[in-house]
Amino acid sequence: MKYSKGNITVELTAFLILWFLGTIVYLRVLSIVFTEVYGVYAVPYWLLLIIVFSKLYNVKLKELGFKYEVKDSWITIFYPVILGSFLPLTIGLFGTMFNVVEFNLLEKISLSEITYTFIVYFIWAFGEEAIFRGYIFHRILMQGYNVKYAIFVNAILFTLVHALNIGFNVVAFFQLLIGGILLSLLVLSSGSLVSPTLFHSMWNYMLTLLGFPVSGNTRYILLKASTKNFEFIFGGSFGPEGGLAGLAVIILGLYITMTLFKHKEIFKT
Repeated sequence: MKYSKGNITVELTAFLILWFLGTIVYLRVLSIVFTEVYGVYAVPYWLLLIIVFSKLYNVKLKELGFKYEVKDSWITIFYPVILGSFLPLTIGLFGTMFNVVEFNLLEKISLSEITYTFIVYFIWAFGEEAIFRGYIFHRILMQGYNVKYAIFVNAILFTLVHALNIGFNVVAFFQLLIGGILLSLLVLSSGSLVSPTLFHSMWNYMLTLLGFPVSGNTRYILLKASTKNFEFIFGGSFGPEGGLAGLAVIILGLYITMTLFKHKEIFKT
């Protein structure tokens, strides 16, 4: 379906409004049925919304990055898993080397809790990637906008969604913005949402294993990290994504990705 660029603004505005308000209503309805309701429960609604809009605008899900086949296992699977694990571990290693983070092993560790947490993070990451690097990113590209524009729009929206989280600050804004750009390059390189989903879920999971808050959410399953008042480095209640350590490693991750997959030309004016 071909239409003016102005219509994509209307489409995405409607999509985002229905996504945001619909999520609130959906979770409220679920709270009537279930005693406890978590944000991850909204992911089925998000996927349904994408399917409805795809049908409305005659877009195939494959065109939005929903691809099951893996043409290049390195960029689709191995690279995002390695990078998503390496960057948080670098933060932990830095904290240990300079004695600015104290890691304490939990007295009670549950293997089922560790496994459950990974599953939840994977589903949540897939939901967010389906919205931002799936529908929003690809729909902007389909309307003739250049890649750089599509990357920055979805990255900014991705960042703003986290602005209401506990401890969000200026550093977190730039860290999440760069993270959104990195995730866009992963889907651009692989052509599949699998790649950014794996990086996103491993990033969150490794930070949680290390005992850091993730975007203002705290969950201890293995270690508990104490940052010894170095909040400007480790982000305080928001976690490393709101500190200089998180900003530094995500810039490193972006640089590595741009270099390995030759994306530097995208950002040349």
